[in-house]
Parts: sequence; C-alpha cells; structure tokens
Amino acid sequence: MKGVSFLTSLSSYSPRAGRNPREDFFTEALAWLLKEEKELTQVYAKAIAKMAGITLPAAGKIEVRTQVTSDSGRPDMELRGYTEDDENNVSEYSPRTTCWIIAFEHKLDAGEGRRQIERYAEYVNKQACACGEIPHLLVYITRYNNDYIDQQPKGLACKLLSLRWRHVFPVLKNYKYDPDSRNALYLDHLIAFMEEQRMKPVESFTPIQAASVVELPQIFDTLTECLSGDASHAYDQIVLGKQRSDPWSQLRMYGRYGYLKSISDKDASLQLFMGFMIREDDHIKRSCPDYPEMVIFIESSPNSD
Repeated sequence: MKGVSFLTSLSSYSPRAGRNPREDFFTEALAWLLKEEKELTQVYAKAIAKMAGITLPAAGKIEVRTQVTSDSGRPDMELRGYTEDDENNVSEYSPRTTCWIIAFEHKLDAGEGRRQIERYAEYVNKQACACGEIPHLLVYITRYNNDYIDQQPKGLACKLLSLRWRHVFPVLKNYKYDPDSRNALYLDHLIAFMEEQRMKPVESFTPIQAASVVELPQIFDTLTECLSGDASHAYDQIVLGKQRSDPWSQLRMYGRYGYLKSISDKDASLQLFMGFMIREDDHIKRSCPDYPEMVIFIESSPNSD
C-alpha cells in the first residue's frame, strides 16, 4: 500500500474484521519508515537474511509493500529487491528485474489463521518462481515463542524464518540515523512503542520481579479458588460440562487468568471466557485498574463465517 505521508498511509489502512488493529498499525508505521529511510531498508533486509542464513543479491532498489492480497491470503509486509535503481527502467514489481523477495507476517497477540503459514509460503514461492527462481523467504515474527512455527511445519513451499520481536528490536534500535533528519522522530516513537509492548529483549530482572516469581503459585491458588464454587458451576452448565482450558493458559498472551472454552458449529466459532483480567486490553476496561477483576465474555473467531 502506498502513502504520501505517514498519516495518509495509516488512513488508507483497510482493517480486517475481528482483530485488534494494533499490530497492523505497527506494520504500516514500520513499512512507512522503511520506505522513507532507504539505508535502513537495506540494513533491515540484510539483517533478516543473515538470521535466515541466506545471501541476497545486491539490490539497487527495494520496494516495500503492505496489504498484499492474493488467493493465498494477505501477508502483512513484503520487501522486493530489484537489480537496478533507475525509475525509468524498472517497472514496479516487474519479474524481469526482481532479484529477491521477503514476505513478513507480524504477530503481537493474534494467533495463526487456518493454514496461514502454508498459504503464505505458497504465495511467496509462486511469486519467486514467476521471477526465475530467485532467493525468497517467509518471515514470521511473534512476541512470544510459538512451538508450532519454531518446529518448522513440514512440506512448506519456501524457507521459513521464525523470530521474536526481541530479535528484530536491536536492528532498529542500533541503526545509526541522522538525529536531525525528519524521520528521526518517527523511528524514536516506533522504538518507544516496541518497548511499551514488550517487544524488546529482557536484559535484567528487578528484585521485585524475581521475588514475585516465588509467590506465583500462591497467587494462582488464590485466583483458582475464587473461580471455584457457584461461578465455576454456572460456567460448566453453559459449556455443558465439556473440557475447558487450564486457567493459566491465557495469562502470557492475553493478560487474563481463567477458563476458556471454544464452542463451534457449522455457522460460527465462539469462545466463552470466565476469569480475571490481570492486564487491561483495548476491548475490556476494568472498573478498578489496580486489581484483577472477574469478567465473563464471548469472543467470535475472526475466521468464523
């Protein structure tokens, strides 16, 4: 997606139903900065290639695209290297001069869509084959570890690089930019956002954080006890006594501690949650921000018909 300015780029963003737009806004901000800072784009592409263990041919020009829609889905961002840097001679996205392709899928909290990795790998491979078997790569970046992705699903159509945002953060943080340039402020704010969203490496623990780890079992026992009794009985009646998730399974990704049960039929896929909101999100605001609050809510899957 093209944008004359940063705000134009964001205003042109087409959100996908049923998902938090935060990660897509971040993608648009990162893509806009890469378009503006040509040297950063070169540094970023080379760093990703090094992590993947591949060599990219020298590119005189790198195109940055977002919201690339295809039959296989819509990767969040795509970088394409071209052999020439002459606007008059290089037709945009021309297979004739494309020398490598890297597609990105960015995740903060959202999970994988159905066969998402497989579909995006097929897209990247198809694009590369149309350009003459050039180097190509699918990069999947998440905030936390993802065992399924890290284990490299079998039979993928192209090479997959699984990263955490903490791996990408130093590339942007250590970029030597001109502090007087007009893009310096944007990069500073992008880095600040990544720090706020826990996308940077954890360099050390404070004494309070270390001590809290010891207290976690007792805290979990107390929360679990609060969930038992009448509340748990009512929840079991709603989900017809079917097996529910472990209460701590939602803690790391979503900042909530409680039970989650998926209820699916041919028309819809719903998730019923009952538990404590430990950390606020964009959809559920707590009446008392300093303490966990018990909530019950229903989520509709973004992949639901």
